[in-house]
Amino acid sequence: MTIKLVAVVRRAIRATGETIVCFTSLGLLYPDGRDCGVPMFVEGYEGASELLRRFGVTSQKLEEHRRQFEKDSEVRIPLIAAEAVVREAGFNPREQRVRTQHRKSTPRELQSRKS
Repeated sequence: MTIKLVAVVRRAIRATGETIVCFTSLGLLYPDGRDCGVPMFVEGYEGASELLRRFGVTSQKLEEHRRQFEKDSEVRIPLIAAEAVVREAGFNPREQRVRTQHRKSTPRELQSRKS
């Protein structure tokens, strides 16, 4: 079975005192925003490219997105992949979590829930 996904390659820089550490992660999302398993850390854009090739992303597309990644520190690549290939890469297509932002409800929202 094939599934539609969006690959998100993201770079994060953390500074602790005088030490600066750069992380690159690769996550897969369903088109509606649900996670497809847990994002994984990879060795730079090259590590992400290696995995994305398994999903059928062409070298030409990867080079196009590399320029955007270097400029913006994040790139989203739509793809269609076989569920088995997604599993072999270390993601779990059956594990679907929704990213939510926790915030306090306003008094009006609380009142409408009681009604």
